[in-house]
Amino acid sequence: MTPWSGTTPSSGVGPTGDHTTGNGIYLYCEASGCTNYTAVLNAPCCDMTGVAAPTVEFWAHMSGAGIVSLECQEFDGIAWNTVWS
Repeated sequence: MTPWSGTTPSSGVGPTGDHTTGNGIYLYCEASGCTNYTAVLNAPCCDMTGVAAPTVEFWAHMSGAGIVSLECQEFDGIAWNTVWS
């Protein structure tokens, strides 16, 4: 994934800007012409012990014939678990 601003290089498959001001930076992944491509964004680990209702918030723009799915996963110390798909 690449930090990006403005419109995406491939026409009609991405946002015209970031979700807040339209002028900021977002992460971009070019998937045109790719098959079986997986992009992974890892965030720093944080201890959620004692947190009653932890929340993850993100914005996604998925467009194009080859886009299949998006998942949010957590690592519980043993395995990765899909918490949203």
